[in-house]
Order: sequence, then C-alpha cells, then structure tokens
Amino acid sequence: MEIVTGIGIIMIGWGVLLEECKTLREIFGLLGTPDEAWQELINHRCHNYGVGQLSIGLIAKICIELIKIPNTIIYTGEVDDYLVADGLFFVGVGALLLVRHVLVMYFFLPRSAVATR
Repeated sequence: MEIVTGIGIIMIGWGVLLEECKTLREIFGLLGTPDEAWQELINHRCHNYGVGQLSIGLIAKICIELIKIPNTIIYTGEVDDYLVADGLFFVGVGALLLVRHVLVMYFFLPRSAVATR
C-alpha cells in the first residue's frame, strides 16, 4: 500500500509539472526564443501526457485511500486486496504512459521542428 501511495504521489507531481511546462517557461523568462514553434509543440504534448499521468496517479491514490477509510463508513474488508491490485494496475498503466511519452518525444517530433533548434 505504501509503495502504491508513494508512486501515485510521484505520478501526480510529475503530471502537474508536465501539464504546466509552458507556465514554468514563462516563470523563468524562457518564452519568445527563436525555437518557439518547437517549444509550443513540446508544450502541447507535455500537457496531454501530464493530464494522463495526473489522472492515473489520482486513481491509483484513490484505490489505496479507500482502504484507509474506517470500515464504519465504507466497509472494504473483503476487497482490500482487489483495491491494492487495482492501484498497482494503474501504477503500471502510468509507467506505460511514461514510456510512451518518452518514445513520442524522441521519435515522433517533426524533424523540421527539431532542425530549427
């Protein structure tokens, strides 16, 4: 349970960072550079994958938090193992999404956009 909770929190944090890539560039004064078209493409892809990581991380965390709710409110005694398995499943899906994001960023950025860098 602790591992799924920890990884879920990491996925949520990573998703937020990916989602707000453009805002971070703005904070550090990195907007308006000569490679702005390429950066916009990266921002768009990072935003989409960030929303996915954030959502999947939240679902994994919710699965574990349901176990921690006192059984007087919601009885989960018989399904605790299933909730942990569901949380692990979503952590796995998040890992696959992360691998896909890396592959998309490396192999499928338009070469013309990379050349302007």
